[in-house]
Amino acid sequence: MGIMASMNELTIAATGDSMISRRISVLKEEEFLSAIKVIQNADVGFTNCEILFHSYESFPMKTTGFATFMAADPSMAEELKWAGFNLLSLPNNHTMDFGHYGMFSTMETLDRLKMTYAGVGRSLDEAGEPKYLETEKGRVALIATCADPSPLLDLWQRATKEGRGVMARPGVNMLRLDCHYIVGKDSFENLKDLMRELKMPVSDEQEHHDLNELKFAGLKFKQGDEVGCYRIPKRQDVERDLLSIKDAKKSADWVFVSLHSHSGSAKGQEYPDDFICQYARACIDAGADAFLGHGPHILRGIEIYKGKPIFYGLGHFIVQNNTVRRIAPEQYEYFGLDERARPSDFYEARRGEIPPIKPPYAQWWTESAIAEVSFQQGRLGKIKLYPVIFDGESHTSAGCPKIAKAGRGRAIIEHLRNISLPWNTKIDYEEGTGIVKLPVD
Repeated sequence: MGIMASMNELTIAATGDSMISRRISVLKEEEFLSAIKVIQNADVGFTNCEILFHSYESFPMKTTGFATFMAADPSMAEELKWAGFNLLSLPNNHTMDFGHYGMFSTMETLDRLKMTYAGVGRSLDEAGEPKYLETEKGRVALIATCADPSPLLDLWQRATKEGRGVMARPGVNMLRLDCHYIVGKDSFENLKDLMRELKMPVSDEQEHHDLNELKFAGLKFKQGDEVGCYRIPKRQDVERDLLSIKDAKKSADWVFVSLHSHSGSAKGQEYPDDFICQYARACIDAGADAFLGHGPHILRGIEIYKGKPIFYGLGHFIVQNNTVRRIAPEQYEYFGLDERARPSDFYEARRGEIPPIKPPYAQWWTESAIAEVSFQQGRLGKIKLYPVIFDGESHTSAGCPKIAKAGRGRAIIEHLRNISLPWNTKIDYEEGTGIVKLPVD
C-alpha cells in the first residue's frame, strides 16, 4: 500500500481502445447507456485514447495507405470525459500520425480538461514517468507504454533523453523490440543462396557456417530448431518502466500499467506474444496492482498472477475510425481511387482490412468487454466482465458499445473463458456478466 493508503474500496472500469470522432452523449439507446454507466459509476474510468485531438493543423507522418490517420475535433475529448473516463493511456501506433503537433495538441486538450494521461511527453523522462489521478478513494498512478515492430512503431516516434548537447525528442514511451527469426537449416541455406543471387553481402563467417546468423531485408535470421519469430524488449526500457512502478508505489495507493501492442502468439492473434506475458508479470513483481493490455482490437485472455489481474487484451470500446473527417491523398491512391472519391469511398474500399471480414476476426472485431475491477484494502476483491457488442446497422450509433444480451453475451464470456485457459483462469457467466473466480489464499 502507498503512503496514503485508503481503507475504502476502489473500483476501476477498464476498457481497451477508444477511437472517438463523433458525439456520443446524444445517444439514448438503453444498451449503450448501460455500458456508459459502468464507466461513470466507477471511481476510475480507463481507456487507451487512440485518437488525436486536433484540426488538421499539421500533415500526416505515416505512409500506411489503408490505416486511419487519426484526427478528431478537440471537443470530442469532452465526450470521453462525459462517458466517465478520467485515466487515459496515450502511447500507441497512432500517437504520431500527425507528428509532434498532433501529439502536443492532444496533450493540451486533455490538460485543459484536467484529464490524467500517461505515456507521452516532451522527453523520455516525461513520457515514462507515472501520472497521478486523485480520487476520493485514494491516489492512483498510471505508467503507460507501447511495443510493436516497425512499421507500426518506428523508432522516430520514441521519446528520447536530452544529453551530450542534443535536445530531447518528444514522443511516446516505447518498449523497443529486438526481433529475430529462427528458421530450419534448409531454409537458412536457401536464404543465403537468395542473398548471393541478389548480390547481397554475406560475411565470411556466414559463408563458412561459423556464424548461424544473418541479416536479410533489415531482419535478423538465425538457424535453429524452434522455428518462429521472437521479440525481446530492450533491457533498459523494461528497467526504466519498473523503476517508475516502484517510484509510484511509494506515492500512490494503486498503481496500474498500460501496454499497447498488437504482437500476437504463434497460436493466434487472440493470444499475446511471450514478451508481453513476461513484461506484465515483471510489472506485477515491481508493485503494479493491475496490468491493462490492448492493441489488436480483439479480446485476449486474463491471468491472475500473485493475486493481481493481468488483462492481455481489453479489445476496444469506441470504434469510430470510419468517420474520421478527412483522408490524405496518398490513401486514396493506395486503393486506386480518383479525384472524385470521398471519405466514404475510401472506407468502403478498405473494408476487409479495416474492419476485417474473414472469420473469426470479423466476429471478434464486433465484440469486447468492460472489466470492472474492485480493490478492498489494497487487495483484489472482484472482477466483473460486462460483454459488449458493436453493430453497423445504424449510422447514428455505429462503433458505439452496447451491453450484449442473452446468448450473445454468454458467447463472449465463454470465448474469454476459453482464451484464458492457458493461465488456468476460471470465468463463470452469471446474470449477464462474467465473474472471474479468484484463487483462494
